[in-house]
Amino acid sequence: MPWEINIVRYLDEVRCDLGDRQMVIDHVARIAPGKGLAPPPLPPQADLDRMSAETRAAFLRPILSTIYQEGDLSIEFWCPDSATISCLHADVRGEGDPLPVLRSLCLPCGWTVLDLAEYQRCVHTCSALELKQRASVDLDAPTIPQWDSFTRALRELIDEIEPANETSDPGASLDG
Repeated sequence: MPWEINIVRYLDEVRCDLGDRQMVIDHVARIAPGKGLAPPPLPPQADLDRMSAETRAAFLRPILSTIYQEGDLSIEFWCPDSATISCLHADVRGEGDPLPVLRSLCLPCGWTVLDLAEYQRCVHTCSALELKQRASVDLDAPTIPQWDSFTRALRELIDEIEPANETSDPGASLDG
């Protein structure tokens, strides 16, 4: 289960595009050397032929993606493959600290990280300015409270599940 974020850009409090396709590709390549945004590999044609039309269309839609990985931390970035990129979607997973990577990616370009869960909670009830304020991740802070809350909730969920698994004896026979 990832922490979902969107990377967007605001100019004078108005949301605008991140930049043209090549600029975004080049910039992401600087923080993830050798792993720039590119179309993902397609399944073999025989597999595509066996898929329903809807599933095949999903695999064939033009997207760009890459995965940044450092230790146990991974961030999967993706966006529609178009002449202008309006938003980067990202899934953050693992135990590392995503703040240095997000700072390196976003601060030089004036991009903003939005916590998607908070954004979705507020999108229909807040003004655009309040939505930006509530969902934005503070990249100048020493830590990311949204990431800390997400990982704490995930650990609590895992702790709830693991004791149940530890109480069963995996070596016990079902026939007694």
